[in-house]
Amino acid sequence: MAGVGGIAIADAVAGELPRVCVATGAVSDSFLEVDVYTWPLRRWWFLLLFGGPLGLVTLVALLWASPQISVRLPMTESSVDRHLSVRQRKRLSCCALAILALANALAIGSVEAPTPVIAVLVAALLLSAVATGRYLLLTVGTDIEVVIDRSTGTLKLDFVSAEFVRAYEAGVVNPEREVSGCGASS
Repeated sequence: MAGVGGIAIADAVAGELPRVCVATGAVSDSFLEVDVYTWPLRRWWFLLLFGGPLGLVTLVALLWASPQISVRLPMTESSVDRHLSVRQRKRLSCCALAILALANALAIGSVEAPTPVIAVLVAALLLSAVATGRYLLLTVGTDIEVVIDRSTGTLKLDFVSAEFVRAYEAGVVNPEREVSGCGASS
């Protein structure tokens, strides 16, 4: 997997990228629309960790106030399905972990002395945290990263196929044209 930068935002929004799948390098037959925030929210995750409820409110406010754009990435149908499935599993595992953490906080706060129920909840939280962390670490690099480079006003794509990078650098947009060495022939 490689990365490519300097993609014009207007081209990505209009879908004027090479019709080469960003995930596999095969000729793409569809597009995946990805919402990209113009403000880098990923760098502010620590608000959840250290800010508690106030950090959560601040993060939600930043998310709500941050403008976003939708870019169209060329992908095959199977890659789109795989991408959406991985993203859904990541969200579900993080939500399950958050719900379990909330249940632990409520249970621990409601009793004065440790009970077997609390011990089981804490053990479940720890196991869930380990399982979620392991899953998230195993899926690093399987998801296409789209980041706005605010200094140049362009997009940067990470974890894309080398064939897509070569086709983009060659300036190929039309899928009917054969691109030597790209694996994107018709």
